[in-house]
Amino acid sequence: MDDALLGLPDLGLQLLRNDLRLLERRLRDERFARELYGLLASARLYKDGEIVAADPRLARDLVNGARGGEPLALSHRFREEGIDDDVRVELERLGWRVRPVQVESEAGERTADG
Repeated sequence: MDDALLGLPDLGLQLLRNDLRLLERRLRDERFARELYGLLASARLYKDGEIVAADPRLARDLVNGARGGEPLALSHRFREEGIDDDVRVELERLGWRVRPVQVESEAGERTADG
């Protein structure tokens, strides 16, 4: 996928790709990989002045690329329960700040997923 799509800064995306490779061992756990995918598809990540906000397709490619081996079939769904703590802790350990993307409720109210 072209890194310039979605206004993603090349440096931020490269930082994220490199950091996700450090989680390769954790990503062998399918539950962790799915939770990371859900977070990437529904949050903005910030590190060193860079911002990454992936769409579901890019999130899938990032997770499967870092995971290696057989790719997981991943699909995005809205998660009312918020961001998984294990995934958040791992990303924060790598220097990323995680902020949920604002979503619009059925009533038209802006709410945070997380």
